[in-house]
Amino acid sequence: MSNADEETPEIIIDEDWKTRVQTEREQLRQQEAETGEPASEPTASDKPQSQPADHAIPPASFLLLVQMLASQAMMALQQAIAVKTGEGTPEEGEDAASAPELIRWAKHQIDTMAVLEEKTKGNLDDDEQQFLNQTLQELRMVFISVAK
Repeated sequence: MSNADEETPEIIIDEDWKTRVQTEREQLRQQEAETGEPASEPTASDKPQSQPADHAIPPASFLLLVQMLASQAMMALQQAIAVKTGEGTPEEGEDAASAPELIRWAKHQIDTMAVLEEKTKGNLDDDEQQFLNQTLQELRMVFISVAK
């Protein structure tokens, strides 16, 4: 026997899917007979999906803007913690950001959100105002603990 024969992977064919499809078709026929309405076979679009097929971008909103700014601030704070503890090592080709630089970046994001809060005062609905206030409060608490 040659080496080529030994390296050929074994191909396994799953025949179970054929049985499942046949069972689903029989169930649809029974349903059609009972209700008298034509039942359509399930399609790929009938199956639940974790994400839309077209990877749709969520609509722009104030809450999304606050979430994006908060996420950037929190990521910078988490990276600063990792750098301080020695767990944050840059991957090959990446520049290492120092903890103080990361903390300054997080502060900038938090300050940007504070400006947003000031400039939108009186123009937000209750949910938006509460979300912004709560997010800013939480970020400021984390910032204080990390900046020490």
